[in-house]
Amino acid sequence: MLRSQVEVQNRWKKKKKKSANLNRRRKKRKKRTLKKAGSSHISIDETIVPYFGRHGTKQHIHGKPIRFGYKLWSAATRQGYLVSCEPYQGASGPELMMQSDLGLGAAVILELHSRLPRELGPYNLYFDNFFTGLPMLKYLREQNIGGTGTIRENRLENCNLPNSKDMKKEKRGKLYQKSSKEIIAAKWHDNSIVAIASNCHALEPITKVDRIGFVDKKRAKIQVDCPSIIKMYNKYMGGVDRFDENVDSMRVGLRGKKWWYPLFAFGLDAACQNAWLIKRQSDNNWTYCDFRRNVVTTYLKKYGKPPTRNSACGVRSAGTADDHSQIDCSQRRCGYCHQRTRKMCGKCNIGLHLKCWYNFHNK
Repeated sequence: MLRSQVEVQNRWKKKKKKSANLNRRRKKRKKRTLKKAGSSHISIDETIVPYFGRHGTKQHIHGKPIRFGYKLWSAATRQGYLVSCEPYQGASGPELMMQSDLGLGAAVILELHSRLPRELGPYNLYFDNFFTGLPMLKYLREQNIGGTGTIRENRLENCNLPNSKDMKKEKRGKLYQKSSKEIIAAKWHDNSIVAIASNCHALEPITKVDRIGFVDKKRAKIQVDCPSIIKMYNKYMGGVDRFDENVDSMRVGLRGKKWWYPLFAFGLDAACQNAWLIKRQSDNNWTYCDFRRNVVTTYLKKYGKPPTRNSACGVRSAGTADDHSQIDCSQRRCGYCHQRTRKMCGKCNIGLHLKCWYNFHNK
């Protein structure tokens, strides 16, 4: 009895040691992968996973390309490499770090930053006006984290910047700013009024950018003054949008009825897109379509089996089609034309239209 207990304990210790070594190897592999595609400039935005069923966390966002689905908070590099994501669970979800003090947007920023590898830090984060607030930028500065984002006017607090309606009357390229030791806030007149705040970028150098305007009441190309903070924001902010564009161009086509299946398929799409970006660093000739096709064919050759006909049909010849009987069934796909049908072959157990009967059995 004592000997058997000792053997069980030794077996359990070996399993525990083996799992610890496996987790260590996975962490090292993840660090190497992030170093290949990693960057100290990370953009944070929302991602929608399409879902049209019924679920408590399904979102409807009017005006988006994908209006219905699960909302995920995503962090990605400039090239579109997805570093981390977190599903939004609504008010019933767990409260994030500093959410009660700084709000939901700031809590999401801090949560995603905590998952980034420390080896590539310190980081500069870029986000839109949903997340940006002056208290959050001040807190990020105290934590040695850079933050830059567009900001809503009601969050500018005591910056005393001009009203947007008054700025629209001035020429394009006009810039107003207020700054402190930690934060700089500015308003810039482009096609519309852009309000932006940062704790890591300055306004200078101010460069010229090309725009379409009116000269002598005719449309023409003009040059407008653009501060450095705007150029840095435009350069690094589009990472999540680029990731969404790549994933949306080619998604997993299989549909499931379970609520979790779209999230599972999204994980496959995201992993494939990240692998493609790493592959392009060594071989830039691979398109996303070619890469996914190569992945699929590789796994099919290794694990797939060639399709086989139902053995109940036997050898199909001109004289065997009449030996099979047609019966009613639930809706399914026809084995010949692949359209919907409610008839099937009772011997083959395959859906068949009457018009496809002889063509299928006489193959």
